[in-house]
Amino acid sequence: MVIDFEVLSNFCQVCHSREKKKLPFTPEWQQAHSPRCNKNFNGTASAMESEAARRLWRRSTTLGLRYTTFVGDGDSSTYKAVKDLNPYDVPVVKEECVNHVSKRLGTRLRKLKELSTSITTKTGKEVRRWAVLAS
Repeated sequence: MVIDFEVLSNFCQVCHSREKKKLPFTPEWQQAHSPRCNKNFNGTASAMESEAARRLWRRSTTLGLRYTTFVGDGDSSTYKAVKDLNPYDVPVVKEECVNHVSKRLGTRLRKLKELSTSITTKTGKEVRRWAVLAS
């Protein structure tokens, strides 16, 4: 069940086309275009995720909701943004999405396999040996 969502975009096709055609962004044009402009955020993708989370948590009180658990994808900056916001004076519990955890685990295991070498024992059995990795 979806309770709330936020869509952020740092791109507007109309603005982009106008810029490519070197047309001026006059105050009159901007005022007329503003309600339909798709660009509602300036910044990086990771900053966008944090900002969307902050907006959702701020808005929750006006909707009569109190989120107590943050389900994340492993991005600690988004969790930190929500934790620092602290809209209800209640600690926010962080949970990890199992799909993101399994994806990260799989990626790390594949990387580890790439770093291993195969050797053959005296009995002819092939085994893998891993180099010691420094953190």
